[in-house]
Amino acid sequence: MIRATCIVLAVSTLACQSRGGQPELTEVTGPIVDILVAASIDSRGHVIDPKLTFNPADPQVTVVVHVGKVTGSLLKLTWYQQKTGRDQKIFEHTIDVSSRDRAFSVGKNPGTLFAGNYKVTATLEGQTRDIRFAVAQQNAAATAANAAQRQQGQPPASGGSGAIPQPTPNVASPLGQPSGAFAPGLCIGGGDDDVCGVETSDSNADTVLIYVSNESPEVATVKAVVNGVSTNPRTVQGRSRTTSFSELDWKLNPCPGGSDLPGTQIHAYATLPSGRSVSTVGTLGEDTTLPMVSATFDPPPSRKIRGGQDIKIAVDATDEKTPGGSWQSGVQAVRVTGPDSWYREIDVPQQPCDPKKGFDHTWTYTVPPNPPPSFELCAQAKDYAKHRAKDSCATFYTALHYWKGTYEETEDTVTTGITHISRNLSVTFSLWSTSNGHLEGEADFKWSFGEDDVAGPCAGESISISPSPVKWHGRLTGQFTQRADGSVAMSNVKATPDSEAYTSIAHGVPRCPNSGQSTATTDRFLGFTSITVPKVGLDEPRPMTLGANEIGTRSKHLTITEQALQQ
Repeated sequence: MIRATCIVLAVSTLACQSRGGQPELTEVTGPIVDILVAASIDSRGHVIDPKLTFNPADPQVTVVVHVGKVTGSLLKLTWYQQKTGRDQKIFEHTIDVSSRDRAFSVGKNPGTLFAGNYKVTATLEGQTRDIRFAVAQQNAAATAANAAQRQQGQPPASGGSGAIPQPTPNVASPLGQPSGAFAPGLCIGGGDDDVCGVETSDSNADTVLIYVSNESPEVATVKAVVNGVSTNPRTVQGRSRTTSFSELDWKLNPCPGGSDLPGTQIHAYATLPSGRSVSTVGTLGEDTTLPMVSATFDPPPSRKIRGGQDIKIAVDATDEKTPGGSWQSGVQAVRVTGPDSWYREIDVPQQPCDPKKGFDHTWTYTVPPNPPPSFELCAQAKDYAKHRAKDSCATFYTALHYWKGTYEETEDTVTTGITHISRNLSVTFSLWSTSNGHLEGEADFKWSFGEDDVAGPCAGESISISPSPVKWHGRLTGQFTQRADGSVAMSNVKATPDSEAYTSIAHGVPRCPNSGQSTATTDRFLGFTSITVPKVGLDEPRPMTLGANEIGTRSKHLTITEQALQQ
């Protein structure tokens, strides 16, 4: 939550000042220094394209573990797919590792990656670390085709694994001359690759790796500076009678006192008493994950709503960083929306070192005197990286009765062994009561059709439609009667208008050259004109019989459910 000193209710380019305190350097002592997810790894053990979100078509996902000081052990990497609140194991790799190795485990794309959330657990010498990544659909507003593709996808399959040894640190610069991060006997670096270098990048929150190697006989002093605020100094021993060099990894938490916003630069320095000094600049990686928003409504959507009534919308938006996740830019704007283009919005200043990086607020929506039979209220949020959270929405009902339904009609038949017909009608609809026992409603229709001769003298001849499927929106009217047992008798239910115009295209063959096209519309269907809906609702599969000369399948399925509302 934004502290009172930072609240602004208008567009602002200012950022809240980081809270007081001092960043800290903490020595990494466990066998696992770091764990990363990337597109790949090169022959030196450097990660290629580190990221936490992948596309279904990406060829592979690579998990890389930076091994610390070990006695020579087996590293276990277990991959999980997260499904309905539980982790389902996919595969496991066991890798023989030594100190400072870069171990890797590859999950291959078996064709199309299943869109969802995944976790990899690393276990080594009693220490366990998790890292999570996601496979996202290419288009957040998924069409039915996208949804089908998602269901057809598969989780990553077991690929290669192994360990890449790291050479004994050579503190000379790559060109053999002292330069920036390198000086005789001393070098500094860190970040994702955890090696010496003038510039590094650290893609994973919530700490930054800083690496120092000291081959000199002197004790090196190490410190880091974030936004002008310095850490307390730490030391790295030099060579001794028993060791030719010393090397240490440090975890830097850039908060409090500094900044944990993406793009923040971390300046780190190592200095010897003789005056030699090296430095590196590490940059916090991009914000690659979505913020979150949730809304609580008072009264809740389970209650019937009246015209003139106030609905309070309590919104909580966060862009919280988690260990192993990306650095977070923070919530930039929070908005609530309603019918007839109603909205309210608050801009939120950036908040370095705020754990939540978010905002909470309560708005009031006043229902108009003559409200529609149903309406939707939504809470929305976006962050400074222009990622938009998944909306948090609720539907409210003002009608005395409100029903939702679906109707599906399918056919896949062949008649007399010659003519193949394939058709599908899919309808989602809503009906609500008005005065004097009348019904009104609306429906969304989707219809497809195809016909072709699979045998006979005109084999190959076909009829198709364009566009396919044909989609249209219709209005519903009818009457209803409430019965003593709680059921409802609906009658004279009609839909208007007919479908949008489509083109019927005939494709002839040489023996039957009946090619051509014409414009047409299809009738509107709901699967019923009169029906009795029980109090508990209706779920009615309707198998349809085939003719004597037909083979295949033909079926209908109708569902109608009343929205149970508290008065």
